[in-house]
Amino acid sequence: MQHAVKETLLYFHPPSTAPAEMSRLARTFMWHPVGVLSADWYGETKATLDLDGVVPAARPAFSDTRRIQYTYDNVGDVFGGYYATNYNIGWDNYLIDGRKFEASACGGWPPSVNTFVVSGAPGDYFTAEARAMGELNVRPHSMAGYSHAQHSAFIQLTENPYGSMSWRRFIDLDHSYLAAPYLPGTEQDARPRDDQHAWYYSVEQAYYFTANPWIRDWYAFIAEFRKTRLHQEDPLPDMETRALGHSLEHSLQAYRVTGDTELATLLAAYLENHVRPRQVQLRHGGRNHEPFTTADGVNHDHWDSPQIGFLSRFCANLLHEIDDRGTEARAQAAADVFQFLAGCIEWNYQYGNFSGIDATAGARAAVPGDLGSNVIEPQAWLYRHTGIERFWTHIRGFTSLPQSTDYGHRPFDVFYSPWDGDYYVRYYQYLIENPRTDTTPPAAVANLSAWRSGDTVTLRWTAPAGTDLARYHVVYANSPISATPTLATTATNWWAAKAVGTRLVPLPAATQQLTFTVAGSDPVYAAIYTFDSSDNMSPISNVAVATPGSPDTLPPSAPGSATATPAGPAAIAVAWSASTDNIGVAGYRVYRYTTLVTTTATTGFTDTGLTAGTEYNYHVVAFDSAGNESPLSATATAVAHDEAFTTYATWRAGNFSGTDLTNNTISGPLADPDGAGLTNLERFAYGLPARSRVASPVALTLTGSGNNQRLTLTFLRKGYAPGLIYVVEASTDLQAWTEIATASPGYPKSLQILDLVPTSGATRRFVRLRVTASP
Repeated sequence: MQHAVKETLLYFHPPSTAPAEMSRLARTFMWHPVGVLSADWYGETKATLDLDGVVPAARPAFSDTRRIQYTYDNVGDVFGGYYATNYNIGWDNYLIDGRKFEASACGGWPPSVNTFVVSGAPGDYFTAEARAMGELNVRPHSMAGYSHAQHSAFIQLTENPYGSMSWRRFIDLDHSYLAAPYLPGTEQDARPRDDQHAWYYSVEQAYYFTANPWIRDWYAFIAEFRKTRLHQEDPLPDMETRALGHSLEHSLQAYRVTGDTELATLLAAYLENHVRPRQVQLRHGGRNHEPFTTADGVNHDHWDSPQIGFLSRFCANLLHEIDDRGTEARAQAAADVFQFLAGCIEWNYQYGNFSGIDATAGARAAVPGDLGSNVIEPQAWLYRHTGIERFWTHIRGFTSLPQSTDYGHRPFDVFYSPWDGDYYVRYYQYLIENPRTDTTPPAAVANLSAWRSGDTVTLRWTAPAGTDLARYHVVYANSPISATPTLATTATNWWAAKAVGTRLVPLPAATQQLTFTVAGSDPVYAAIYTFDSSDNMSPISNVAVATPGSPDTLPPSAPGSATATPAGPAAIAVAWSASTDNIGVAGYRVYRYTTLVTTTATTGFTDTGLTAGTEYNYHVVAFDSAGNESPLSATATAVAHDEAFTTYATWRAGNFSGTDLTNNTISGPLADPDGAGLTNLERFAYGLPARSRVASPVALTLTGSGNNQRLTLTFLRKGYAPGLIYVVEASTDLQAWTEIATASPGYPKSLQILDLVPTSGATRRFVRLRVTASP
């Protein structure tokens, strides 16, 4: 089940080809041209690296190496006692991390080949490719054409247990893992990586540089192979924290490379269903040590900062991939992953303290250690995405410890140098260079209320004020939720509560509601956080409790978007958007000022018998079957009118018929069929009847005396006609006209417009009225 990959160049040449040309072609084949992008390009696109893909600006200088630099360190097997001479200058191990036969030998950290991002040196490109191909060639963990659905039950592949001789130990620890004996004279010379050492980070990194099709094919296999873990089919799964972190990150790599969306769904579900229930600290704080002993008698459940770093970094990467909230399912997955990640980091902050050992229950580890470097990056990531300042202060305190070679001091020295492509320091250094500028979170929700009916829980609250609100994060539990750490079994830490995934968008200062389903019959305690667009997380809301069987005391939400519109002579139409209620809205009460005018089950009502020219105010109240009334809707205002025709089109249809109706020379807006000097549009605008010899109602008079005499224009207007505008203009030469006033239909109908300029201030002064109407 090992697929070796070799490349051979066949060059068919004539006898006259010079040896120098042969050498040149050989060098070109081995060290082909490499396309190089600026490190800033990687940082700009944020599409290549994990943890949001950011790249620090400060980077070390590199030499322009063009070939792999073979050294003792990168070709020797230090832990196994083998040296470069045994491995034929890298031909056998392809620059993998050295532990070809004993992947689980003590020591070491995940290698990274991102040096090429920083240096842009072709030699680093070839090193990255060689390390990736080393994993594919040396480790026996590949099977072309493998399908989990078709083959897993028969082949039973797994990378478990720790230090295994085979990836088929899923069969039985007491039986042979070989499908057939080795050929005579041969033996095993490499072992697969177990889940605790599933360091495939460099393979994915190299793929993004090289687009190597063998790596792509390998990840297609990994996407199927890892479903053994994601379906928890191994009877003895390795549940140690670093095994979970490495194996789940490996699955996430396969998702990113292949686009197999099933993996993203399975990863979020696995974290919630198989990992989270094991983390005791998530429920009540303190040390997480729930023993899980495999059949070989080994405990496989450690919880310390080095190990939690791998798992929490995976969580941050998974959240980055799924957190678009495109569907309710993705919103739920994102909320679950965020809760678990927050629990990991809170544990390190409250208890682990970057230590390299299990923390004592309820006490913070006194001395951090360099092994705690693993958790710095994901803790920095969570700080960036919540604004919880104490997480960053905790990191800065750790990284500022004095230099020491003793255990129990500052992190690895890599944190004190510009990022050079290492597994560590990149995100931390980026935040040093790009500190958060918006550090003000939204205000906490203060009036959260809850109601439970059967399996349905309803929450209602008033959103914080302010325009910068992005999303909600809702949590619930069967015991009171605590924002501060507690070890009490009668309470639930906020990060230990269940999450409700929602795409509900906050509406500033509005009443909002959310309904979700729970099992059981216990009271449900709930709280809510609000995030702004800068990922600042608000303080926790008040904790509301929903008790089964309690009286319905939750009122409906206020009816929204109330409007009032004239609806014909002496009538006004009132409309509003529907209210929501935990049980259901029974109806609405419509008030004219303080007088109840109707009760209705619909979201609209027309009030009739009104007085033309009078303004009326309305508001609406929703009520439920228990008699709870909502807050008042916004006030809606309109003026009643007494006119049958409110548009020119309706006036035309009401005054003309037959062929006259379609003949613009008779019924068109500019026509004057009676020769009275008034167009049809003017008759409509002045409220005059059609087809009668009436005088124009527009009069021009002088008002005032002496030097204060002004021209005054008096005219009739419609009481209600949307789109109709009366424009009064003035001129001194009948050529250039200046607008001095505009008016809309309204009451009183007779309107006077006084000119702006006294007649004494101009040699001549003219005033006119122009009427415009929308179609």
